[in-house]
Amino acid sequence: MILTLLACGGGSSIPQPEAAPVEAAPIVEAAAEPAAEPAAPVVAAEAAPAAAAPSGTWHSMSCGERAYARELTFDVTGTYTGKDLVSPCPPNARCIWSGVVTFSGTWVVEGSEVVLTETSSDNAAGLPRPARVTFNGAPAEGSCSYTAGIAPRTAMVPGGR
Repeated sequence: MILTLLACGGGSSIPQPEAAPVEAAPIVEAAAEPAAEPAAPVVAAEAAPAAAAPSGTWHSMSCGERAYARELTFDVTGTYTGKDLVSPCPPNARCIWSGVVTFSGTWVVEGSEVVLTETSSDNAAGLPRPARVTFNGAPAEGSCSYTAGIAPRTAMVPGGR
């Protein structure tokens, strides 16, 4: 009955009980508690690395001990491919070996690092490839940073840089 008077905005002289606001507070609190539980579901935690995951093709010119360009292509499915341009065959030349080492594997994000697990390679030439790269907007292999896209054509010819 009190609700009817309140809903109609009636100017009744019947005093309204002060307990009404107290009754509304537990209802709000009870509704807030279940909403707080799903705030950290396991599914959301699993989805977070995918949002921070690298994708696309990145290249790093010669850097440190590595005297050749390296390309890494990350797929959103958790696989990657790479190319080490160890000693590329110049355009229009006849070469016994292309001079490009290709490799592939899987990757997972751990914090700001991408852990690379190589599963295949066509050649062991060149320096060892990294097992981890950092990723803060772009991959980095120690002090060697990567830039989006494939390596420039000049990287395909030794001394062309």
